[in-house]
Amino acid sequence: MRKIAEAIGQEAQWAQPSTWQQEYELRVGDDVAATLRFRSGFGSMAAGESADGRWTFKRVGFWHPQVTVRAHGAETDNACAHQRADDHRIEARILDEPPGS
Repeated sequence: MRKIAEAIGQEAQWAQPSTWQQEYELRVGDDVAATLRFRSGFGSMAAGESADGRWTFKRVGFWHPQVTVRAHGAETDNACAHQRADDHRIEARILDEPPGS
């Protein structure tokens, strides 16, 4: 697996190697730069990994959903992302402090 920074400026594509599994690979050419694996077919918790580290991703909220990102094993969010309602862009922010601090 290669570091994400090594892929800057190159075309990357998410691929699902097996239709039967909730696992995805971020491919840069023939190389895998990252993986994303959902823990179950019914939940929104996923684990991501690259040569840079490991993280968990979880969808939270119903009316205003967002995706939170945590370092593997951490109790606090490092980042969150949400989709803008007006133009469907994804906005992400790195959190200086965990929510509720």
